[in-house]
Amino acid sequence: MISKKALFSTFVFLSISIVILFLISIPNRETGMDESLFAEQVFMFGKDGVWLKTYLFNGMGLDFETRQYHYHKFFILLGVLFVQIFGYSIYTFKAIPLLFLIGFTFLAKAYLKKFGKETTTNLNIIWLIWMVILLFQHEVFMFSFYYRPEIILMTIGFSSFYFLEKWVSSQDLKYLIFSAIFAGLSAFTHLNGLIFIFAGFILLLNKKKYKEILYFMPISGLTAAFYLFDIWHPADFLAFLDQFRNDYVLEKEDFSIFTPFIKIFREHKRFFHDYEEAFYSSLLILCLIFNFKYLKENHSNLLVYYLALVIGLAGLSHGTTSKYALLHLPFASFIIAVSLYRILALEKWQQVVLIIAFWGAIFSHLYNDLGHTFNKRDITAINEHISSYLPKEEQRVLADDIFVFNQIKNHHINGLHGFMWYYKFKVRKEPTPEDFFNFAEKHNNQYIVLYPESFNDELMGMMQKKDIVENKNYFGYGLLEKNEEFVILKKL
Repeated sequence: MISKKALFSTFVFLSISIVILFLISIPNRETGMDESLFAEQVFMFGKDGVWLKTYLFNGMGLDFETRQYHYHKFFILLGVLFVQIFGYSIYTFKAIPLLFLIGFTFLAKAYLKKFGKETTTNLNIIWLIWMVILLFQHEVFMFSFYYRPEIILMTIGFSSFYFLEKWVSSQDLKYLIFSAIFAGLSAFTHLNGLIFIFAGFILLLNKKKYKEILYFMPISGLTAAFYLFDIWHPADFLAFLDQFRNDYVLEKEDFSIFTPFIKIFREHKRFFHDYEEAFYSSLLILCLIFNFKYLKENHSNLLVYYLALVIGLAGLSHGTTSKYALLHLPFASFIIAVSLYRILALEKWQQVVLIIAFWGAIFSHLYNDLGHTFNKRDITAINEHISSYLPKEEQRVLADDIFVFNQIKNHHINGLHGFMWYYKFKVRKEPTPEDFFNFAEKHNNQYIVLYPESFNDELMGMMQKKDIVENKNYFGYGLLEKNEEFVILKKL
């Protein structure tokens, strides 16, 4: 028999469990390619009199090593600010999304205060359920301590919705302006943030607030225009468009006006990308079905805004990766939280179905959370060990991207992804070991650093760790050191 007391006790236990698990996961949490690329962009920002140039994609064919125009502007500027204050460290970068997640928990608490007819105790229960549902989601668990823009964007975007709701209830113009600024700041953070401008427009249109649209759109648009702060000349803008259109991540995108409408029909893949997303999405769908009347009567603005975000993301984003769903996950989690809070108002069979779906979602995401918790590697210490084999003066090193922690201070690092993407998308052929070592020599690399994952990822399986042995000439390179954690080759 379900009771409010049992419900509350369950979520208190789950909240304590997920916080403890997260704290355990922090020391030596695993890093990856994206985090390394963004950390390099932060380090290189403003170097040599250029807004941004990066070397991890050197040789890829897009001239990022000369000037990179297309990047996540405000996100990188946040990284620059934090590094100036706290120094260049993997934990400096990881702390940024964590601080925004903590900020979101307070923002969620403030949002719930608008529901004055509920008692403070009940609002606290809803908030607790909401946070548990959100924090157990494995990509929130991962990316809240991983330097990518999604958690930051999620918080900034929800801030826009929060102020829009404040304007709806008070009709105070300053809240509408704040909402527009945060919507524009979302786009300045990452171009996917344009969906918050779209969602704000749709909500105002739905409420027939045409005059307010004339405030919201120009203010959000002007704020978003800060994305072009480093593009001052027509030639720079043309170079930006060229890099954007030819970015290999976007190579399968058709930039016709019909593409956003076509992409809507594949958006279901984002919600059912893997088994854990399928469990979570099934729980969301059940909550919408069982509670639609209540949600429509009490949270209609949120429903409209959430639907607009889903449609906007479908039309704007490339691919259907589930991590982009983090942008609208707070809205989905809120719908689930409210539905679980009022589970006693449902039919008995609906309660049973909802409980089964809930625990399916929790355990499926917990499995991934445990992986993020116990998959540890002190990459900074490993890289210090690697550096001990290299001369103290700066060397050109062809390495996996994670070598930037913190050897970017000491060496010129060319990334293995430059090689991989050059052959995968530019040359479009399977490379050979000779191609790899010729690539290394062409870009004047004195050393090559490989990690266990490098062989099947960046080197695409063309060569394995066991193939590299002593006293053998690999097209001008020879083995310097080989152990369980890394392989170093030196130019002969």
